[in-house]
Amino acid sequence: MKKNKFSVSGMTSTACVGTIEKSVGRLTGVKNVDVNLLTGSMSVTYDEKITTEKQIIDAVARVGYTASEFDYDDLNGKSKAKRYVERKRDPVKMTLAKLISSGVLLLMILYLSLGFKFGLPLPSFFTQDYGLVNLAMTEFMLTIPIILMNQFYFTDGFKALARRSPNMNTLIAMGASASIAYSICLIYAIINNVGGTHQSIAGSYCGELYFESCALILTFLTLGKYIESYSKGKAKEVVTKFVNLAPKTAVVFREGEELEIPAGQVTVGDTVIVKSGQAIPADGVVIEGSAAIDESAITGESIPVDKSVGDDVIAATVNKTGYIKFRVTRVGQDTTIANIIKIVEDAVTTKTPMSKLADKVSGIFVPIVAASAFISFIVWSIIGYGFGFAISTAVAVLVIACPCALSLATPTSIMVGMGLGTQNGIMIKSAEPLQAAKKIDIVALDKTGIITEGDPRVTDIFPIAPLTEIQLAAIAAAMENMSEHPYARAIVDFAHEQGIKILNADNFNALSGLGIEASMFGRKLYAGSLNFMQQNGIKLFGYDIKGAALAEKGKTPLYFSDDKKLLGMIAVEDKIKESSYVAIEEFEKMGIEVIILTGDNKRTTKAIAKQLGINNAVSEILPD
Repeated sequence: MKKNKFSVSGMTSTACVGTIEKSVGRLTGVKNVDVNLLTGSMSVTYDEKITTEKQIIDAVARVGYTASEFDYDDLNGKSKAKRYVERKRDPVKMTLAKLISSGVLLLMILYLSLGFKFGLPLPSFFTQDYGLVNLAMTEFMLTIPIILMNQFYFTDGFKALARRSPNMNTLIAMGASASIAYSICLIYAIINNVGGTHQSIAGSYCGELYFESCALILTFLTLGKYIESYSKGKAKEVVTKFVNLAPKTAVVFREGEELEIPAGQVTVGDTVIVKSGQAIPADGVVIEGSAAIDESAITGESIPVDKSVGDDVIAATVNKTGYIKFRVTRVGQDTTIANIIKIVEDAVTTKTPMSKLADKVSGIFVPIVAASAFISFIVWSIIGYGFGFAISTAVAVLVIACPCALSLATPTSIMVGMGLGTQNGIMIKSAEPLQAAKKIDIVALDKTGIITEGDPRVTDIFPIAPLTEIQLAAIAAAMENMSEHPYARAIVDFAHEQGIKILNADNFNALSGLGIEASMFGRKLYAGSLNFMQQNGIKLFGYDIKGAALAEKGKTPLYFSDDKKLLGMIAVEDKIKESSYVAIEEFEKMGIEVIILTGDNKRTTKAIAKQLGINNAVSEILPD
């Protein structure tokens, strides 16, 4: 099975969505179809041996819409259209201008049609013998620009009706057209009865004009469109943010010289040079040098990751310090950042069970509403309430029952929810977990860098004679210099601050969740947790009790030894984020239990949990 994405234009409501999904779903070999109204996209899962892309595009065209293969932005300027980044015309500003213009005209119409009921003065032009005609014609003339600005509802609605697939705009067009047509007929009735003994009849006709209803309907719908456009724009800023992470140029090593070229011209196999402060233009493998790479935009990890020969590097990450050459393995759509963008975009096109229910309801809603409006007109006409009252009830049913909210609320909420999540470092892969989130009753949090700031500092050093504090710090820094753990970074940073020269350790080996091994001066050295020391049979000389006392204060004791005896202990502290207190309090208000899961020791974890008011904390666990 192959999953492919298409751009679809011409959709205006979930009735359109249902029509397209049915048409494509009928094709042999198509397993699943998801059409998204807000993004104008369609994801199709199909057997490529049976069904072709052309058949899918033709199936969309048969029901009056246009489809084309979705053009993913490849991050390197090759894309023909940057759907989420650059637009010649800003839809939000255009809709806002239309909304303001329609709103001003609507206020004028409402003043003329309803102002007299509130004792508001009217110019003599509207109060003299033929003033009613002037009043009716002015309302009509003010309504025309609103109709022209919002003509899309009429053209699309009646086209859909001609295709026998009525949509939300069909209801709007029918309701607005009926009110306009009836009001125009009343203008002629007013002209025929104005003046003399029939003036009162003309006045009654004037009170039945529905121009303000038409104007109000169209303006209200434009307001909805503006909110929709604004929401879409905000959510799509997330994709813009990811796209902007990629550098525009790259320095490659070709034919013995360094060349700066557009990032889009980098190819697989190229050797790329990245200096301190520069962003990485493609995925690859380091072949020379070393550097500390900031991968926070991709992984969320705030601590820069050390990279050396043989390590992978990711496009759109930043070289904080160092110099590397790497061989390119993936470019454009194949890079990690491109796949993340694709996940974000695909996530918005998936539907929650609630969205699918809304689509089904909207699909049958339009014909039911149209039939209800017709029945309403017939019934009120038969029981003698007159043509004017009957047509007004029919128009009311058509317009008020339009499933505007139903067609926009669910996809808009999904898009905005996912957008806000991504802005806060939360990647939501599809819509289903977003809806399932309401059922969450437990949240498990890692400690280091999640609850805490992730920037630990050395607070205490306890060497065992004859070693001094400086000597213990030097040994510890030499061992930890090759580790990526935040505690290791804290010790190395402390050594730099004290002006300690960092020596080289050999035979480095990291044991996940326990500590590290290394060799110096022909001696095997260990660094890590109390458990790690005990596993290696190291005598602690009471330092386990001293470490426990430090842990009670929320500090983490790190033990250092050779293969025979303890060399000393260094304590580090990682402060709790201020936001952690607020977040955990909010979880508790929601009735959600918070659990700490960490590899840190029990006493430190217990101290952190106590400060936060968390009752359940699981410590000293391995990553797996």
